[in-house]
Amino acid sequence: MINRLFLPISNETLDLVLNESITYDGDELDLSVTKSNRFQCLTLQELASLYLINQLPSLNKPKNLSLEKILHEIINFGHQHESQSKNKFVNELKDRFSTVAIRKGRDFAKANDIYLLPEIDVRNAKYLKADGSWDYEFKANYKHPDIQEKVIIALPTGQQREMFSNQHRIFRQIERSLSDEHIDVQGYAGTGKTHMLSAISEILVSRNKYNAKTILVLTNSTVQLQALRAVVHPSVQTMTFGQFASLIISKDFSQNNVQLTRKPLDNEANPINAIAAEFNLRSVSTYTPNRVSSIIFQMVARFCWSRNTEITEDFIPKWIVGIESEDKSYLISHAALLWEFVTNPPPNFPVKLPIRDYHVIKYASLHRFKIPTYFSQLIVDESHDLSEAMLEIIERSSQGYVGLGDHFQAVNSYSAKRTSPAIERQMTTSIRTPGKLGDIVNFSLELHSLPVKDEFIANRDRSSEIEYYDRPDVPAKPTAIWVDDLWELFEWAERLAALQLPYRVLGSESQLDQFSRGCIRLYREKKPVRVIGLSNYHDWYSVMSQNSRHRSVVHLNKLFEKGYKTEHWETTKSLQSQSAQYVIGLFQNARNHEFDSVMLAPAIIQQLYDVKKSMSIQNKESKAARSSLATRLYLGITRSRHTLILPQSFEEFMHFL
Repeated sequence: MINRLFLPISNETLDLVLNESITYDGDELDLSVTKSNRFQCLTLQELASLYLINQLPSLNKPKNLSLEKILHEIINFGHQHESQSKNKFVNELKDRFSTVAIRKGRDFAKANDIYLLPEIDVRNAKYLKADGSWDYEFKANYKHPDIQEKVIIALPTGQQREMFSNQHRIFRQIERSLSDEHIDVQGYAGTGKTHMLSAISEILVSRNKYNAKTILVLTNSTVQLQALRAVVHPSVQTMTFGQFASLIISKDFSQNNVQLTRKPLDNEANPINAIAAEFNLRSVSTYTPNRVSSIIFQMVARFCWSRNTEITEDFIPKWIVGIESEDKSYLISHAALLWEFVTNPPPNFPVKLPIRDYHVIKYASLHRFKIPTYFSQLIVDESHDLSEAMLEIIERSSQGYVGLGDHFQAVNSYSAKRTSPAIERQMTTSIRTPGKLGDIVNFSLELHSLPVKDEFIANRDRSSEIEYYDRPDVPAKPTAIWVDDLWELFEWAERLAALQLPYRVLGSESQLDQFSRGCIRLYREKKPVRVIGLSNYHDWYSVMSQNSRHRSVVHLNKLFEKGYKTEHWETTKSLQSQSAQYVIGLFQNARNHEFDSVMLAPAIIQQLYDVKKSMSIQNKESKAARSSLATRLYLGITRSRHTLILPQSFEEFMHFL
């Protein structure tokens, strides 16, 4: 017998009842007993379901079969005594109904194979027999849209892969369309995009018409590239976007001769100041020449991500306000000059300008390079990381394209939009994320400025725990701790070191080391330091005055006041180990990782309240801040395989919002 229970009430109806019962006193929620007449509109089956959900938190690990018997008895009795029983239910619910119990009951249901029915199926009432009694056979034949059956596929290698039914449908479409169509698959975190990529590469290599070396798989970073090479067929070509752009610039595959010999140069310690001097930059408004140089570097970077063919006013950072049109023209002209010198410096130019991947990609896009016909098939992993310039190269080329991505994982809150037609498909059912976490994930998605087309569906087969904390103590069991900035990363390295716990830093070891040493120098030497994250501060006093509400800065300040020095940091650093079970990392470095236990450090909560204040504002800056926050939350939460540890105020905020 299938261990599932379907309750004849919809999520929409449940939300209406819950919302009807909530009143607001300022910013406080009143979760008192409802006086609503909303119950009068519910059917007997809905009232019975609501009553059962309300009771779930108080029951001692009830079995679904036992719950179904209770539901059966309630509905059968109600069918025999329709008017009397309904009124009795309404009165009883008025006396006992609790939004807290209902919310907990819904959470329990999601984690224990108890499903609410879609509204249309509630109305169809196929769960009842002809005589109005409960039909125990209903669950055996009913296909709930949230339940994804599993399908086994056989690969040409003889290996077998397990997929959910919606994954399998998309996979078969990709398989049929390969080499001649553009397919854009948007899949939520943990829905099996990497799993599908692996299967696709196996299928492609097995086809006689393909030479494995002509199959090209692209991704954004070297970290992602390493992960990619571990799952795709070893014979296919794998590169980052930057490596590929450098390749097509330097070689013509049809003629096999060098077209451009320009190579990326080594980074100079501070090319910004060097350019300020070499270009003889002047101040703009309150911005010093060195600051102006930094601004034009940013303008060039923004230009490189775009489809634009020239640098315009649109690329001036939005935080620069109150400057005259003459100053804007000055910034535009010098940003254009910088771009020219990056791509084609004059002979004996004294400044060694760093050449980033986005410079090379933009150069290739502007010069209308295509993917050489040598390559027969293109697959892009993490396609949400594509810049518009890179996407333009792909769209200009003749190869079939398969993109696997998730717009909500774009760390810069920006995802390039296609201009050419593509088949769009959605993957919504997570393999990794356990059932209880589904509501929290959907909450983070709803914060985003992008529209949510389909609800994130968590894996009900996975057990999970959600824990809340008042004090941000180190968890008792090994945990991945996600932090919001370098200040918090430094603080948590110290927290772990204080307990003599070895830890691993994800993706930011050298950055954390430079930042920590820079903080110590800034405090003790009382002069500016050239370190990412600290370059805007003149001294430690300016740090404290600008970050008085930042709990990590306050914590570090107390350490420094007690005499914390470089040798203390060396001790903390010595506990770093690649085999450590405790992990700390920035939210943006969480991609491509998963852990049994995940904790969100508290700094993110302050940003939630800041976002709440600005949600009525619809300008680009507020939308970008909202989306960035939503992405970081989404990335952090979806890394958990079992346990999620959150600040107590997160739960309060989620229910309030």
